[in-house]
Amino acid sequence: MAELFHEFVEDGVERINTLKAASFEADKDMLGNESHKLKGSSSNFGYAKVATALANIEDNINTITLEAFKASQSEAESAFFASTEEVKSKYVALQN
Repeated sequence: MAELFHEFVEDGVERINTLKAASFEADKDMLGNESHKLKGSSSNFGYAKVATALANIEDNINTITLEAFKASQSEAESAFFASTEEVKSKYVALQN
């Protein structure tokens, strides 16, 4: 189970970095797809705030403003790292 959690975190960090590095105007399809993928895995691990923020991006990618996108992306990123630290603090085996 620890290995699965670490894979989720590693993948999540990569997807968050992809969302941050992409061009909002040029990469909307990719942004929607990456949001969808991370939303699903986050939901499976109980990262509800992350999933909610990413659902906003995914569901509204064609109409969302740059400011709203950045706010949701930032919220997802902050919640992802906070949730990861919370899980690690509760389960010593996951701290490595």
